[in-house]
This record gives sequence, C-alpha cells and structure tokens, in this order.
Amino acid sequence: MYFKYKALVFCHFYYVKRMWSFKAYVSY
Repeated sequence: MYFKYKALVFCHFYYVKRMWSFKAYVSY
C-alpha cells in the first residue's frame, strides 16, 4: 500500500511537471 501511494504521488508530480513544461513551451 505504501509503495503504491508513493508511486501514485511520483506519477502525479511527474504529470504536473510535464504539464507545466508544456505550458511554458506553448506560452513561449
């Protein structure tokens, strides 16, 4: 359970980071 939650959080942060980089790329 703990590892599953950790993986979920990691994926969430990775997704947010990718979206932010995508937004910066689009606005740039």
